[in-house]
Amino acid sequence: MITEQYTIPNIEPSSGALTEQGGNSIVSGGNLESLVFSDTSGYQLRPNGDAIFRNLTLTGGKLNYQKTSFTDSTNAGYYIGNEGIYFGSASDSKAIKFKISVNFFLYDSL
Repeated sequence: MITEQYTIPNIEPSSGALTEQGGNSIVSGGNLESLVFSDTSGYQLRPNGDAIFRNLTLTGGKLNYQKTSFTDSTNAGYYIGNEGIYFGSASDSKAIKFKISVNFFLYDSL
């Protein structure tokens, strides 16, 4: 969850970093990153869509890619939520699924 909102100018710094006055984010080499970004802390957002978050904790909600729900057997992807974990190829020709409420584990591979 983003708790602060920043407006980043649409410019590319030629050298060094562009720092928002009073903020805790910088634009460096085209990346938006925290002032404390390192191998062990901070975050970095890259123009290609990659995002790096050190020591990330997710609270609540779900984590998914292409699968729209825990019962989506059509799309390839994954879904992790309070129902369980689910990884599957298109049409679930290969899938791994664990449903928490009934301790059900499915492994299907052709």
